[in-house]
Amino acid sequence: MKMEMENDKENDKENIYKYDKLWDKSFLSPEILSTNYDYELITNQLGPSIYSFPLVSSLFCEDLKNDLRQFNNWTINRHDNYPTNDVLLKDFNSSLADIYDSVIRNICIPAVNKLYNIEFNTENIVHETFVVRYKPNIQAGLKLHHDSSIFTLILNLSDIMEYEGSGTYFSEDKLFIKEDKRNIVIHPGRMTHRHGVRPIISGERYAIVSFCNLK
Repeated sequence: MKMEMENDKENDKENIYKYDKLWDKSFLSPEILSTNYDYELITNQLGPSIYSFPLVSSLFCEDLKNDLRQFNNWTINRHDNYPTNDVLLKDFNSSLADIYDSVIRNICIPAVNKLYNIEFNTENIVHETFVVRYKPNIQAGLKLHHDSSIFTLILNLSDIMEYEGSGTYFSEDKLFIKEDKRNIVIHPGRMTHRHGVRPIISGERYAIVSFCNLK
């Protein structure tokens, strides 16, 4: 009987990789849900044209990080000039990539349109979304660069207490940002907002990065 109860509990567990009617409640941020998806009420401006708001729940971050720590197929060969230790989200889990694509189109792109006073049609946006990992002995940081995007989304998965160092530095504004887990940072990409990642000293940091462009 005990084994059956444990199996039932496991079967009832929210699944980050399967979208159903419980997914939003379990894996989107409580702030998003409590404001009925009105991100404007929970958005902070971190610097010129740089914004953040809590996008996902702690459960989303912890479940995903637990699986990422077991993942072995990281690569540094996808970006020639500024390589990162990463994996495309669709290569890590195609189902989660599809779910996250819907989150970008239904929440993030409308937020970008409102925050920057522009009108991107969600159907005309394509994005390269990948998970990046920073560790002292693998990839500690990232040199100053411009992203190959119109705008970039960075969803932080790691609690700032899980690592020492790291964080994003925007050189033109002399601005340093170290956002906690659950928060997504939005900033313009190519031509403006040159930035880099300061070296991580200890621990490890995970983030989902999306380079968004027009078709």
